[in-house]
Amino acid sequence: MEVFRLAGAGYEPARYRSGGRFSRKKFEQQCLAEYATVFPTVCGDFVFYQFPSAALWEHTFAQVPDGFRFSLKVPEEVTAPRFGNLPRYGRRAGTENPDFMNADLLRDKLLARLEPYRENLGALIFEFGTIHEEPMNQLAQFAARLDEMLSDLPTERYRFATGHSSVPRVSTSRCSENTTWPTV
Repeated sequence: MEVFRLAGAGYEPARYRSGGRFSRKKFEQQCLAEYATVFPTVCGDFVFYQFPSAALWEHTFAQVPDGFRFSLKVPEEVTAPRFGNLPRYGRRAGTENPDFMNADLLRDKLLARLEPYRENLGALIFEFGTIHEEPMNQLAQFAARLDEMLSDLPTERYRFATGHSSVPRVSTSRCSENTTWPTV
């Protein structure tokens, strides 16, 4: 049997076989439990693409031991001022996002669903990317909008990734009191 070594722990591809073949479904449903035996934390990029259901959170957190931490990207439904002109956006492709920096949506569809797992949360990462259009491409307007959104949210461990090169110099915004500004 083939065994891979990952940080000194055994990874067994046979765990993810079904009918003699690798099962992507089985892997996606069970690999986190194996990962958690080796590492104490993970960053969940999958959250960036949709607001996960309460059932998905329950399944996800049930796979890890106490003390395991998840850092999660905030869904682009809140961080993208405009949807990309890509097929995955369907009718919304290339259109302005009416939920950009919508605190109510973030609170109701992400934070409320994560509340039962609060002790397992690391950072919530807001990935804004490069913003090309007015007025959000102006740092003062961007910071004011971000400040407004964060003032409507509970204090959490927020982190930011943005294309604004001057963001790390921001020091007077209320949101800088409860958050970390460096770009990543």
